[in-house]
Amino acid sequence: MKERIALIHVYQLREAFDGSIQPSKRGLIQACAAYELARRGEIDTIFIAGGNVWGEEYPPFSRVLAEQMQQIGVRVPINAVSSAMDTPQEIDEYLKMTADKPNSQYIFIANRTHLDRIKDRVASRGIANAEFIAAEDVLKELPYFKKFIEEFERSEIENKFKKREARVRFVYRLGLEKFFTFIAKKGRKRRFSVDFDE
Repeated sequence: MKERIALIHVYQLREAFDGSIQPSKRGLIQACAAYELARRGEIDTIFIAGGNVWGEEYPPFSRVLAEQMQQIGVRVPINAVSSAMDTPQEIDEYLKMTADKPNSQYIFIANRTHLDRIKDRVASRGIANAEFIAAEDVLKELPYFKKFIEEFERSEIENKFKKREARVRFVYRLGLEKFFTFIAKKGRKRRFSVDFDE
């Protein structure tokens, strides 16, 4: 039987009132979806690859999300590495990790709006047998999450994220993925203003 290894994509962080660094609302959606999929026995291992996007004085995104998953009770192994700074790098780190596991099933879990770009990147890496799961779809099956997810999908934050994703996909389709990564890194603040995540 194939090992089902899920790449959980990371999103922004937020600083809580007590000064602690926590996943954003979008990140929490991923964590809760991972919990539910693990509870149902649909994933065997979780991989997270978010780096020190806010700078070295802040924790890597992968560690913050992994700790959140452990706090809410995710009971499958979590492999968190802190080397990726954007979506293509997350995918590449995941493919490196699974390269010596030929019997693994590729699973990508992310925000629905983000999945189209992920599918583009996965296809560009020559991967054909992948499964893509929108975290919102997992949670909408649960009565206590349904209203929250529906409100999130209609929110201004999500509309901004959709517009941003459309622009990034356009740039990638022009073959400018590495250039975009370079520009994003040069222009990245240590801490983002909350414009497409919260």
